[in-house]
Amino acid sequence: REEYEDRRDSKASKYERPSWGSGLVQQREREARIAEMERQATVPVSCSRFDAARDAQLRKSIRFGDPMAPRHPPNDDASSAKEHKNDDCDQPASISGSSGSGFVVPPGIPRHSWINRKAAAPPNRYDIKPGRHWDGVDRSTGFEKEYFKEINRQRLRDKTAFMWSQEDI
Repeated sequence: REEYEDRRDSKASKYERPSWGSGLVQQREREARIAEMERQATVPVSCSRFDAARDAQLRKSIRFGDPMAPRHPPNDDASSAKEHKNDDCDQPASISGSSGSGFVVPPGIPRHSWINRKAAAPPNRYDIKPGRHWDGVDRSTGFEKEYFKEINRQRLRDKTAFMWSQEDI
């Protein structure tokens, strides 16, 4: 029994991470995660739909591609708002805590956009204009182009048939 405990203790010490093995920020984050897990262990498994703590957590999180994120920072503290300058965009994005999310959608129109270059967007069946981040390259399969050719062919045929039918009058 003692040998087993000795082996177990030696294995545990072998896999322990040394305190100098990571930075202070990572250690604080790890401790915060552990504290959060301990707090979650005390919370009942079934949570109600109107849980105030969960609602606050969801409201302050930044979601990928959220178009309102630059206009409404998640923290109410105005002093903590950081100015992020995107080299690809003319306008700075003011988002606090956005560096943790990994991606920030810039609020302005990028310099390479088809809007700034006054380029015409290719037509489509639904007459939907491309977004501001479209770079002007048509990556379609060519279906829309063939679709419009066929529509124009049919209109020309119908117009010609109408003209021929009205010729005698």
